[in-house]
Amino acid sequence: MKQIIVLTAALAIAGCATDPETRETQKQTGSVVAGAVIGGLVGNQFGGGTGKVLMTAAGAVAGGFLGNHIFKKHAKSEYEKDAAQRALNASASGQKVTWSDARTHESGYFVALNTRRMSDGRVCRDFRRGLSVGGEEVDETTGTACKKSNGQWDVG
Repeated sequence: MKQIIVLTAALAIAGCATDPETRETQKQTGSVVAGAVIGGLVGNQFGGGTGKVLMTAAGAVAGGFLGNHIFKKHAKSEYEKDAAQRALNASASGQKVTWSDARTHESGYFVALNTRRMSDGRVCRDFRRGLSVGGEEVDETTGTACKKSNGQWDVG
């Protein structure tokens, strides 16, 4: 049990990294480890003796695989998130901030546009963003992002 607590604490501290690639890798590792731990615990409920050990190992492998699969299916690129925050915080209206993720072969841009204060006091900016996969543009969207109380922009 101590090992699980130490591992969880180490992963939580590692999540403080500022480099998008490092954050992405750490989140993926955390997903695999969490899946493996849960799978191992479930597998440990079956069998006895050597069978129990084999079921625990099989559960850990299956859980790690599932954790990795779920992460890849639901993860948004940290590079895209970073570009959005940089554009919204520091870029002049119309200035393009680009990003690319070699792991997924995705790239794109984020352009912050006009800034306005809403009636409820929130600061919001309109934006335009584009996404390319394998060098082919697949999406361009527009929207409005508003700054949250923690200083991060809610891009949606």
